[in-house]
Amino acid sequence: YDTVIQELLLDSRRKFIAVEVGFIQRWWRDASEQQKTDMKMLHKNGQLEFVLGGIVMSDEAAASYVARINNLEQGHKFLEKHFGAIPKIGWQIDPFGSSRGTPSLFA
Repeated sequence: YDTVIQELLLDSRRKFIAVEVGFIQRWWRDASEQQKTDMKMLHKNGQLEFVLGGIVMSDEAAASYVARINNLEQGHKFLEKHFGAIPKIGWQIDPFGSSRGTPSLFA
């Protein structure tokens, strides 16, 4: 996310969506306080948006309904703790499509 933040800060018209919170968590552990502050500011001003918000995209790593719900819950807790946000959009952007379980869970 280093370059994402750098590029968003260069041009306020740019936007970025983040889906898998697991990657953000890994980056967050090593990020400087300034990087964390910048990321929070970019989220607050609408340049950085979180969609779905699971640790991973459910169809890739969580087979059961319980695992999918836990995946989303863990990701949402991280986002709420650090950004005061929980995604409002349950967008499955997997290029291979979703299983029948994901739309059923979202419905």
